[in-house]
Amino acid sequence: MEVIIRHLWQNPDFVFYFILCITLIVIHLPIIGRYIRIIETMIHELGHVLTAIFFGCKINKINLLSNSSGETHIQGGSSWKTVFIALAGYPFASAVAYAGFWLLKNNFSYLFVIILCTVALFCLILYIRNGFGILWTLLLIAANVTLLYFYKSTIFHILGSIYASILFISAISSAFTLFFLSFKGKGNAGDASVIAKIIHIPQQIIAFLILIISALIAWKTMEDFFPHFPQFNFL
Repeated sequence: MEVIIRHLWQNPDFVFYFILCITLIVIHLPIIGRYIRIIETMIHELGHVLTAIFFGCKINKINLLSNSSGETHIQGGSSWKTVFIALAGYPFASAVAYAGFWLLKNNFSYLFVIILCTVALFCLILYIRNGFGILWTLLLIAANVTLLYFYKSTIFHILGSIYASILFISAISSAFTLFFLSFKGKGNAGDASVIAKIIHIPQQIIAFLILIISALIAWKTMEDFFPHFPQFNFL
C-alpha cells in the first residue's frame, strides 16, 4: 500500500486532481470553508476596484465579511459605469483562476503565491477597512510570508495549486449561487440586482449572463490546464 501511495503521489495528474477534490470538499465545510472562500471574494472585489479605477471612480472601501461575502463601496460613477463595475467581479475571479493555472503549468507557482500576497497587501493598505477583513488579510499575508521564508519548491507548487483550485471552484460556485439567489426575490442577487435596477432587465437574466461568462472561462480553464480533459474546442 505504501508503494502504491508513493507511486500515485509521484504522478502529477493524480496530485492535480487529488488537490482539486480535497479543495472542493474543504471549501464547502460549514466554518472553515467560509474563511477559505474569502480568497475568491477578495479577488472578486478587486475586479470591481480595478474596473472603477479604469473609469475614474472613487473607491471608498472594501469590506470582507465572515460569511464569505464582500462589499465594495464606490462613488462618482454614472449609471453605465456602475453596470460595468458590477459586472466585472465574477468574470474577473474566473480569469484570475485561469491565470493561476497558467502560472502553475509554466512552473511559476512561487510567483503566483507572491502575486496573491501582493494583491492582499494592496487591498489591505488602500481599501479594506472592516475589522474582520483586516484581520483575515493580515493572517493570509503572514502565513504566506512564513512559507516564503522557508521556501521549498514542492510546497509552493502544492500551495499554488490549492489557491488556483480555490479560485476556480469558488468562482464558478459563486456564479451558480448568484443565479439561484436571483429567483428568491427582487434585490437578493447582489451584482445582478444592481445591474437589473439600472438597465431594467430582470435580475434572473443578468445572473444567467454572469453564470454563462463564468462557465465559459471555467470551461476554457479545464480545456487548457486539466489533465486528460476532453478537447471539444467550443471556445
